[in-house]
Amino acid sequence: MPSDQQPIKSAPHITDPVEKMVAEVLSVAGIEFIHGSGGSEGTKGLDFYLPDFDIYIECKRMHTPRTCEQMSRVDNVIVIQGMKAAITFLHLVEILTSYEEWQPISTAPKDGTVIDLWAENQRLANCTWCEDSSSWKQQYSENPGTLFPINLDPTHWMPVPEAP
Repeated sequence: MPSDQQPIKSAPHITDPVEKMVAEVLSVAGIEFIHGSGGSEGTKGLDFYLPDFDIYIECKRMHTPRTCEQMSRVDNVIVIQGMKAAITFLHLVEILTSYEEWQPISTAPKDGTVIDLWAENQRLANCTWCEDSSSWKQQYSENPGTLFPINLDPTHWMPVPEAP
């Protein structure tokens, strides 16, 4: 993928209402995407490419003769046609990403959010990304407010589960 087409987690420049809705839900869900604005090669002329899933998304307000040609470009495309379909897609993504499941570390929040990490067959509770050291750190309950370096390479993360 060319360097000017790196995946992004938001696209404030999108003006099409259906595409904007899809971009917003992907952003909120932490799903990286490439948007097809400006003729991006990474999207093969479609609206979105999700590199972590190797899936393309094309948004349409209605079916047109051009739609068939666009769909023939790739064999792994989701077509969202119309605002009602976009709203349904939004709800499905929200439902699927609201479950407390392990997710790839590449999708982990790096904004100070406390999460659990999975590294070398063990769960590391109450971890956060520290910008100053560009590393994951863990907080232990006996030392609240103090963060300790993690000397493992996490592969997955999940939100901290609710207490019973």
